[in-house]
Order: sequence, then C-alpha cells, then structure tokens
Amino acid sequence: MWDIVLPDDVVSIRSDLLLVDHDGSTMQAIFPKAVTRWFTGKIVEGCVYKFTRFDTVNCRLSYLAIPSDYIIYFNSSTVVEEISESIKFDYPRYFFRFAVMEDLRARNEKNVVGMLTIIGSKTSVDRASGNSSMDRRDVMIKLLRFGILYMRIIGLHVSSIDEEFLMSRPSNPVMVITGGIVKEYNSVKYISSSSATKIYIDIDIPETGQLKQKFDGIIPPVRLLTADESKSIGPVAKPIDMISGIMFCQGQRYRIQARIVEMDIANGWFYESCPKCRVKLMPENGKFTCNDDGIVTPEFVDSLFFFDSMQLKLIIEDDTARIEVVVFGKQAEELVGLPLTKTVANQCLDKTKLPAMARDPTKSEVDYVFVIGVTEQTYKRGLKKFKVYSYNAKEKNNEPVVLDKGKKVVNYSGREVMEIGASDKGRVKEDNIGVVSADYNESMIAPDAVSTPQLSRNINSGKRR
Repeated sequence: MWDIVLPDDVVSIRSDLLLVDHDGSTMQAIFPKAVTRWFTGKIVEGCVYKFTRFDTVNCRLSYLAIPSDYIIYFNSSTVVEEISESIKFDYPRYFFRFAVMEDLRARNEKNVVGMLTIIGSKTSVDRASGNSSMDRRDVMIKLLRFGILYMRIIGLHVSSIDEEFLMSRPSNPVMVITGGIVKEYNSVKYISSSSATKIYIDIDIPETGQLKQKFDGIIPPVRLLTADESKSIGPVAKPIDMISGIMFCQGQRYRIQARIVEMDIANGWFYESCPKCRVKLMPENGKFTCNDDGIVTPEFVDSLFFFDSMQLKLIIEDDTARIEVVVFGKQAEELVGLPLTKTVANQCLDKTKLPAMARDPTKSEVDYVFVIGVTEQTYKRGLKKFKVYSYNAKEKNNEPVVLDKGKKVVNYSGREVMEIGASDKGRVKEDNIGVVSADYNESMIAPDAVSTPQLSRNINSGKRR
C-alpha cells in the first residue's frame, strides 16, 4: 500500500495498493481520498481479504505498479472482509518487476533491487515551487548486473533510511525500492523516489539471496558519507507525481430505496456565480474574478435560473450497501427545507454549515426513493458519485411512490421510456426493451432496473480476493 501526494503538498489525494491472488495474478487498486475514511485501519499489508462491490475500469493512469489494461477503484459501496480462517494455499507475500540498466531507458517507473554500498548524509532540497524545502538523502546500490545505480530518496521516505540499522547489519543489506521515477542528469540515469515509493530491507525473495551470494565479501562495507561528500555523488532531484482522472460512460440510471445517513458539505452548500456567464467563482483577496468577464459582483444563482447553485453530497444506504450521491438546485433546497436566496446566503457566514433553520435529513427515519445516474462530471478521480435526478419520500404505509407522474422516465440503459395514449392505457413501452405493465397515471422503471434491496448488483461491481 502507498499514498499518492502531489508536489508541494503533504496530504495524500488517494491511497493505492497492489492485490495478488493465490495464483499470483495481480492488479492495482485505488482508494480515492473521499472514501478512505471507510477503510482506514481495516487493511494491512500481508493479510488476506475479500473485496466486494468495486469498479473494474479501463486503466488510463500514467504510472502503474504492474502493466495492466484494467484497474480497480474502491468506492463507498465497497466491502472489505478479512479472511482469518486457515488458508489452504499460500498467497505470495511480495510481487515486484525489477528493472536492470537497459530497462531504465525504456520505462518511466521502476522497482529496483540492489546491495547497498553508500549512504549520503541527510540534506534538504527546494520543492518545485521554491516556496519550501524537504529532506533528501542519496544512496547507491550495486545491481546484480550492469553496475551501480544512484537513488534519490526525498521527503517522508528519508525516515526509512535508518543509517544505524543499515550500518549494523552483518553484511551489506539488500534494498528493494519501488515506485521510483527515472530521471537523467548529464546523460546518467538515476531513480528518484515518489510519494508511491516503498523501501524494503533484506526481505525473503530470490534476488536477495542472489545478490548476497554474488557480492558478500567482495564489495566493501556500507560507507556513510559526510555532508560535503554527499554533495558530489549526484544531482538534486525534484519529485514529480502523475495522476489521471477516469471518465465513466453516461446513460446508466437506477431507482433505489434508501436512507440518508450522512450529508457532506465540507466544500460548501452553495456558491457564488458570475452574473454574466454563471460560472462558479472563487474569492481571491476579497474579490471575485471571472476568467472571461474579469472582476465582477457575484450573484447567488437560485432556482429562478436554469443554473443550479445549491449542491449537497449525501451518503445513502439500504440493507445491502451504501453509495455517495449528489443532489443539486431546487431538489437540494427542498430536501433541507431552505430556499437559497441572497438573504439566506449573506446570513450564512460559514458555507460548510447549514443555517439553523435548515432541516437535517439524516435525522429522519423516512426512506427515500431515488432515481440516480452517473455522469462524466460526477466521476472524478475514480470516485463514482451519482447525480440525483429525482427523489420522493417513501410512504410509511409502504405504498408505492410515484416518480415523475405523467412524464417520461428513463430505464437502466439510459433510453427514454415514453407513455403512450389512452388507447394503450395501462402500458408503457420502450424501444428494444419490451413492454411492462403499469398504471396509466404512474410512470415506472422496468423491474430489472430496480436495485433495492440488491443495490450492488446494478452498480458495476466485482469480487476479488
């Protein structure tokens, strides 16, 4: 497992891990930051788990621990279950793709293994922005073939280089350094650590034995350099992390019955917009600047306009799973019983807290029937967030809830389901899908589009150990 941290930052934006099954097949998986809290402390390297309800998508990341056309994204519906009973087969403890010198010219990200020969003194290096500095420590390792490789260990990983421990080993330790980035200085290739880097010492893998067998007693003991000597062993490297977003196909919509268990307004429950182009504005030095219209007086866009301004992130759950959804505009206002007006917004000094007069839907025992769908805008950094297209409170007597009565609705494929005339009263039809019975005054979605109580079945999911 490792964290992804952007340059000039110390807070991770997501956590990645490499999964391996008993056959040795591997796949990289991602915990987006927004769902990390659901899994904190539940996953430990080396343990065996059962994962259910996750997304397997085409991989578009630039850097991968292993080559793969697919990658796993965990979401708020994902369930993690540790397998504690006796396992009848052995799971591989480690999985590496080690690079040799010729590989450095062909690939951007490397796992390397070598025998430690030199440890540089801890120094500091400026961050890419020049606004601050971070720790740096250089090491040199002897590869099994083709000589010595320079390594730049930067930032939080410097603490992994315990010089007293490394110098006290009975023989030169073998280091495995993963998640490195290939850099070049004066035509010399070297590896710089990234936020994804992991460092292992003398672990039980075949390469450790091969290196010790070849070099023990031949190369000199590990040498610790002084600060002045450390300056001459290589260039200063700046860390670079690359991440890519993932776009998800549009068109999927689902009808579910669920409870609202959490409301996330950490990023604010309303925003100011440009009065000309309606683009969301961010304050800077007490002023609001639009990229197209310059400095403007912001406007609180309410339901009188086509553009939505209130947005609420909700965690909803039924008896099977939980997911994150986003409700916008008029529907959000109705949910909390608070029309967004300029007066209300001006009285709200803290955008991350709803006014006292707002209704808290998480304290209600009422279930809701939601029609939700995935859009390109709601699938960000691997976190599947659903947009709420409509919702209704479930009647306590468990009578069916009418959704969008007398209007068109959509089925699970994203196609419109159109009601037809009185001569066909009592039926709803949809092209290439078939005909389902329905009361004429009540629009409904085809039965196989209704996911409650099997919420996870209609969401792109899978299982992997």
